[in-house]
Amino acid sequence: MSRNRSFRRKIIYLVLIGLLLPALYVLGHPEAQSTEDAKGSRGGWLAQIRSEQKLSQAQLGEIDPTSETIKLATFGLRPIAANLLWHKAIECKKKKDWTNLSATLNQLTKVQPNIIEFWRFQGWNLAYNCSTEFDDYRQRYRWVIKGIEFIKLGQNYNDREPRLLSNIGWIISQKIGRADEHKQFRKMFREDDDYHGMARSKSERDNWLVGKEWYQKAEDLVDTEDVPITGDSPLIFRSKRPMCQMNYSEAIEEDGTFGEKAKTAWETAESEWYELGQLAIPTTRIDPTTKKPLEIRLGDRERHLEKAAEMSKEIDSFAPGLRKKILDEKRAKLTAKQLKAMNTPPPERSEEQYRIAAEAEALLVVTDKEVAGKVEGKNRSRALDLAKQARLERERAKMTNSYRSIVNYDHWLLRAQVEQTDNLLTARRLVYEGDEAFASGNLPEAGEKYRDGSVAWMNVLAQFPQLIPDRDTAEQVDHVISQYQKTLDQRDELFPADFALAPFVQIQVADANETPPARDFAKKAQKALAEGDLDAARASFRDSIAAWNKVLAAVPSLRLLSDRKTVKEITDLTRAYAAVLKNTGQPFPENFGLESFIWVQVEHDALTQAARKAADKATAVLDKKKPSKEELAAADKGFQQSLADWRKVLDKFPSAIADKSIADELMMTIEHYKQVLQKQDKKLPEKFILQDVVDRYGKAKKS
Repeated sequence: MSRNRSFRRKIIYLVLIGLLLPALYVLGHPEAQSTEDAKGSRGGWLAQIRSEQKLSQAQLGEIDPTSETIKLATFGLRPIAANLLWHKAIECKKKKDWTNLSATLNQLTKVQPNIIEFWRFQGWNLAYNCSTEFDDYRQRYRWVIKGIEFIKLGQNYNDREPRLLSNIGWIISQKIGRADEHKQFRKMFREDDDYHGMARSKSERDNWLVGKEWYQKAEDLVDTEDVPITGDSPLIFRSKRPMCQMNYSEAIEEDGTFGEKAKTAWETAESEWYELGQLAIPTTRIDPTTKKPLEIRLGDRERHLEKAAEMSKEIDSFAPGLRKKILDEKRAKLTAKQLKAMNTPPPERSEEQYRIAAEAEALLVVTDKEVAGKVEGKNRSRALDLAKQARLERERAKMTNSYRSIVNYDHWLLRAQVEQTDNLLTARRLVYEGDEAFASGNLPEAGEKYRDGSVAWMNVLAQFPQLIPDRDTAEQVDHVISQYQKTLDQRDELFPADFALAPFVQIQVADANETPPARDFAKKAQKALAEGDLDAARASFRDSIAAWNKVLAAVPSLRLLSDRKTVKEITDLTRAYAAVLKNTGQPFPENFGLESFIWVQVEHDALTQAARKAADKATAVLDKKKPSKEELAAADKGFQQSLADWRKVLDKFPSAIADKSIADELMMTIEHYKQVLQKQDKKLPEKFILQDVVDRYGKAKKS
């Protein structure tokens, strides 16, 4: 009985299989090409869908017989094989088994030829992770190239995939151009005949330009083959190519190329960036009219604002004076507190007044809709329509501005324009030559180049003041100041009194976090002095000095007097502090925070040099066994002149008396003066010109 049931089941299965075969054939039989002997076929339903959606391997890219064989041989277990190979690849990397890693990745290419993220990740892994495992930059470079070649192989299998083209462009441009070893990488890339072959001359082998070519290929694929942009927003995708030109222009100047070549590179950068501004960029907002993503053009912000302004002007023409009348009515409703906050100059406002003033200014905004709503007569309808259109134009301008900020459009457009000017080209050349001279130890030439470069940079900032708040500009100018400072420091010199970039240093000082409290404490000290409260004045001066010490740490060039105006402000503060201490009978404290800053000024003051010169000349007499009376009298006079000059120095820099090194020098000079007086049977005068120094250090020396 059971045998009969088993037999019947087999018959049923065979019948069902026979019935399904035609259906399976209709669904899955492959497409056949027409030949001379036979007519082709579109294939089954699934084959037709693959063809329509361009999913067949022939449409995706190159057909690899080995890969196709593996697909059949794995009998549906390809995902498991892929997982095992991924695990093996990870283990090989951990063990730094580079030979087996390469072999495993080669196997994975056969198993997962159309998995885009596989190619992207492993290419990035080879170029960024594996390359860093080697000490020699030449080996690191070879692994970066392996990563590039790996993604190129993936592109062969997936030639309708712009992400892979973009990834190739990214590694060539960013990895080679931004790595810590970018100078060596860029040079090796230019000289890499194996990679470039005979396709490019060495002048065309700059990594930024080659990366730009790959980005261009990605754009061409999207534009000509109707391939969607994936992975990046349309704006970011389109900005990568022109940014490569910007980076190329920067890089050749870093390499020491200036003149017409640099100027032409920046002209091209400006042109390509301007073209980016003219492209229609789809946004995330839906256009209510077309029901499609709203498109904006980065370069149209000004046009939208101009159109809105013209519409507002036309609305005003329907009712002259109406906008001002509405404004006056709103102003009349403001409270006394709001009016006071608005009338207080911004630098003098308190935090609360800033908030109140902002609220008041918002209340005073007169919209086109408000004006149009009060227009009477036949123009009312037109005015309301214009108000609506003007609002839309301003919204479009606001959205455009938001998208511009994503790629820093304004900055790079201005940068490309400014970089073409003779002043900036000259500034960059001089600073580059200064850096080269400094690196080779030629400090006089370096100082000269940095000085002239500072003048050229100041000319640039005067011509384009909008660059001053720019972070990149600030870093570049700070590099000039910093390198000039190092040069001067090694030569024991100060910034010249007419240092061209002193106004920029003033901006650095103003931007330092501790500058406002330093000045606020100084104001409190002066106020306390005016009120006769010396204790409060002393405390406030001490707090101000502590804050200024932090400013000097933030703007180190001040120690070499890069900005004489700020230096005078700080030095005057120490004099005022010294005066308060003197009036309260307290000695000037050692290690008060600004001692090194004051010491530099004392060391380079002309009076200090004169005092030392006179003292050295007078001290030479003591080296003689039997100096004559005339020589002793001359030495006496020389010491008197030296001590008189030192008195002027201490009056000019009263805090210098607390400097141990200066005090030791003064006591040594006084001791030598005593020896000269002793040889003449004289003593120190009762009203000795440096009695305060003797009182402070002479007693300590005796004890």
